[in-house]
Amino acid sequence: YVAGSTRLNGAPAPDITLGALTINSPGAPPGHLWTGASNAATVSFRVRIIDLLPPGATQIVNQGTVNGDGQNGSLPPTDTNPVI
Repeated sequence: YVAGSTRLNGAPAPDITLGALTINSPGAPPGHLWTGASNAATVSFRVRIIDLLPPGATQIVNQGTVNGDGQNGSLPPTDTNPVI
């Protein structure tokens, strides 16, 4: 993880080393997610890979977990885009 690289919906967000980042749809209050693709919350961050990949490895994959207390509760981990 590269310190200071976390962004929520394109805006800088605090570094979270323990605990959780409260997310929201663009323009929504913290913790509120609205339905529809145009209301998706996007969290991004940078990582730095120090060691070379072992022989045969072709990608590095990150995962994030979203938890909620709304109608549908907790969601399973979601794969991000592979980074080579």
